[in-house]
Amino acid sequence: KPLANRQELIKYGVGEALVVTMKDHRDDALVLEAACTALRNIDTDLNSLMKMGAGEYLLEALRTHTEKPKMVENACCLLRSLGRSLVNTEYLIANGAPEVVRTIMIKYQTNARIQLSCLGAIWSLCNREENKPALWKAGLPSLVLEAMERHSYDPMVGEVGCIVISGLGRYYTQMKLGACETVVGAIKASSYGNARALIYGCEAVRALSTIGVVAHKLVAIDILGILVDLCRSFSKDGRVIASVCRALYSLCLKEDVRNRLQCLAPDIGEFSLKLLRTHLGTLRVVHACVPLIMLLSTDAAYVPTLMELDCGTIIVKAGDLHPKNVEVQKGVLVTLLNICATEDDRKDILAEGGMNTVNSAVKNHPENELVSKYGPLVVSKLKTAIVQ
Repeated sequence: KPLANRQELIKYGVGEALVVTMKDHRDDALVLEAACTALRNIDTDLNSLMKMGAGEYLLEALRTHTEKPKMVENACCLLRSLGRSLVNTEYLIANGAPEVVRTIMIKYQTNARIQLSCLGAIWSLCNREENKPALWKAGLPSLVLEAMERHSYDPMVGEVGCIVISGLGRYYTQMKLGACETVVGAIKASSYGNARALIYGCEAVRALSTIGVVAHKLVAIDILGILVDLCRSFSKDGRVIASVCRALYSLCLKEDVRNRLQCLAPDIGEFSLKLLRTHLGTLRVVHACVPLIMLLSTDAAYVPTLMELDCGTIIVKAGDLHPKNVEVQKGVLVTLLNICATEDDRKDILAEGGMNTVNSAVKNHPENELVSKYGPLVVSKLKTAIVQ
């Protein structure tokens, strides 16, 4: 386990010796179990081990010894490790890894540890877009959902399941509503302190909400209320807050969904601006929240509501506090352009120092096309208020 020990073992070729052991003892499940565990712990140069046949012997072991749960669990964990390399996943997919994982997940449906190790293996295998159709063809998305539902008491199953769903999001078209409810269930189950699981849950919501019917389903089961509660529970964790903002941004990309979220209490604008005001000094949150407010400001009918919520003041402060971050500056400029709707709005923004914010953005990012485009447009709008 200690790093120094692993480095010493690697230097003496233990990884290669373990692969040879797997080759020479293919019929001994105990030896294979120990070899898989050791290889996973040593975490040596996995590409070189694949060239020696580690992938071949691993898949053979999983096909031959499916009745040995401990061997299966450790072999799936090694499959996850091997799959971290793009080159390795190409080989594993081509040689039937998805079908092997499918067989194991069906055989050990009630074994949470094996389900978790299989989910980890799928996580690694979906690291290339080209791999995802093969995972879909093997029926793995539905098995992921079943594992999450059957083992909803296990936060690790929910966490890794959400990671897989976020990776395979657009391949859930045929099971979209089921996936939606399963992910929300995982988020609720993890809301008692597991920040990492919540982050992955929000990423899964983000992926699934690209499908229109899922986005509406999420609104119907009060996703905004759930995320509001999350932000209260994790009010000091910028990682969770940023993930919530990214999930909401994905939902709001669809205008009809955005309109529904604007009619709730608290509505999406009030919630987003409150988050941004609270976390103005945290770049991670500002980076995720400004694009959401920018998107909301594209609806001219909703701009008066945003201005009543002090959007101009908050967005100017966001720009002033993070002048070097070009993504934040782009979002600030577009938002300012959208909310400069009336003379009173423009005067309010000028009073908050909005002109200085815009000039600073243009000065700091002269090479950025969008900043160069929107900066002068905002300035020209604000100048009309000065003239008047």
